Amino acid sequence: MNVKNLTGYRPPTCGCKSYKEHWEKSTNSTFNKCARKGCGNYADVGGHVINCHGNASAVWYIVPLCNSCNSIPTDECYELNSWVVPVRVTDKSTC
Repeated sequence: MNVKNLTGYRPPTCGCKSYKEHWEKSTNSTFNKCARKGCGNYADVGGHVINCHGNASAVWYIVPLCNSCNSIPTDECYELNSWVVPVRVTDKSTC
């Protein structure tokens, strides 16, 4: 999946205290490595991203990102690792 970072912040509306917690509960996984393909850093934050292509670009997702990758300019697309499960910001099913 090719994504780009978002600016702005929507607090979790599901009861999770952070987007890290939101992603972990939704995927039943724990933060480990940064989701950006080619980055070997550990994830620091639940980064807000959108799809770079098509109608799906209106959907906000959370993925684990290191601080450096979370700072990539919003007009620059990058690829996520194949293991990454993007979680919709609005997903409340597991929280």
